[in-house]
Amino acid sequence: MARYVISGTFALAAGTAKTVGRIMTPATRKGTLRRLQIIDSKAGASDQGILARVLTGGTDGTGTAVTPTPLEGAAACLATANLNYTVEPTGSPTEVFRTTVPSGGGIDLLFEERDGIQVPHSSALGFEFTAAEARGSNVVSFAAYFDE
Repeated sequence: MARYVISGTFALAAGTAKTVGRIMTPATRKGTLRRLQIIDSKAGASDQGILARVLTGGTDGTGTAVTPTPLEGAAACLATANLNYTVEPTGSPTEVFRTTVPSGGGIDLLFEERDGIQVPHSSALGFEFTAAEARGSNVVSFAAYFDE
């Protein structure tokens, strides 16, 4: 399998779930999440951090199209990806993982030792963040490394 990454920085509105990224797998390949990095640059004494959820399935919304970056000499990715959604995905996505990122901190989760978080062909792997307090532009950064 070849490895790819999508990444970006985002603003978050207070108390509103936002899809920051989504990887859509082609009909011929499945995808496997191998690493997830999230950094919250807002440090507030009373802030509760960011709830980060990984979801599979659902119907795509409207985001900015990006090309997954090939790593370690991989060929071009067949999966497509969007970042920074302005219209949220719909349908009934399934939550497969959740964690909390501490205010002013970050996480770097590796799924190498396990089977990773797998998504079947013709489906999607989404990343949704919710913060109790608003974050301005470029305060939250995220990177998702996946195999195809």
